[in-house]
Amino acid sequence: MKLLDRIRQEDVAGLDFHHDHIVASHFITTPDGPRLNKLAVGQYESGMTDREMAAEIRAFWKKEKLPTRTVCTCLHSQALVIRYFNYKNLSMDELPPVLALEAEEALQCDSANIAMDWELNQTSAQPSGLSGTLFAAPQKTITRHLNLIKAAGLYSIRVEASCSALSNLYSFLNKNSQTRPVCLVSLNEWTADIVMCSNEGAYPRSVFSADKQWKDNQDYLLENIQNALLYYHLKLKNPPIEQILLIGKISQMNDFQKKLSQQTALTVTRLNVTDNPLLQFSQPEPGYQQDWNCNLATSIGLGLRKEDYELV
Repeated sequence: MKLLDRIRQEDVAGLDFHHDHIVASHFITTPDGPRLNKLAVGQYESGMTDREMAAEIRAFWKKEKLPTRTVCTCLHSQALVIRYFNYKNLSMDELPPVLALEAEEALQCDSANIAMDWELNQTSAQPSGLSGTLFAAPQKTITRHLNLIKAAGLYSIRVEASCSALSNLYSFLNKNSQTRPVCLVSLNEWTADIVMCSNEGAYPRSVFSADKQWKDNQDYLLENIQNALLYYHLKLKNPPIEQILLIGKISQMNDFQKKLSQQTALTVTRLNVTDNPLLQFSQPEPGYQQDWNCNLATSIGLGLRKEDYELV
């Protein structure tokens, strides 16, 4: 059996740990498609060393009795480069070396020391060019992440960017249907993923709050969301966004939703992903919380990645 076929048959859980929360999701395959089988949430103290974090994840995994040790994980790091690309008259064979040069320029190091991946937009099948998103990080950053997962007794079969997992989740929730252009804003304490989703593809952007939590740095977050909306519409010449969906840790930002709607002139809605019928599970875990108190979306998007694995 080919290695890629074996990987696709693996029982995989989505694992996200970031800013004091661990979230794991597990799906089972049914005739109607993936079904959420387990969603587990845990807490830990910020500022842990890698060894302490690995021990925390190991204890969490044992406590929650998750059915697999094979995981798809998420890299949260300011060293991660996320860059949109759109190349005219470029073939698929020519794309990897061109993106390698982009990664070298962004990270200012040799491609031998860089781990990179990319996602193509659906419209990239057209012969006029290729568009999508480049993901690149120093190899040492990826190695450290994988060593932490290994120390926790788990095996990471793929490492994703959080915005990529978010885009994957939204695609799953809207599968087989035409969707109007929306902007997903997924919040953690210090980071935010801004993802424009439409039938033309996705345009992601990640934002970090350097020295304040978002509840104390709302103006900077609002500015970045507006800039992303303008760039997507005016620079990339995509249809304007029609709605903003808020996901994640926004329990202490009740006025943020109103401000965002006023400044963008768009409808802004809180999205609790587990309210969706496609993500219902029979026995909510004791530690379960509403999605705006704890960001569940990234882990769920990671858990859905099983059918999309590639060797890169």
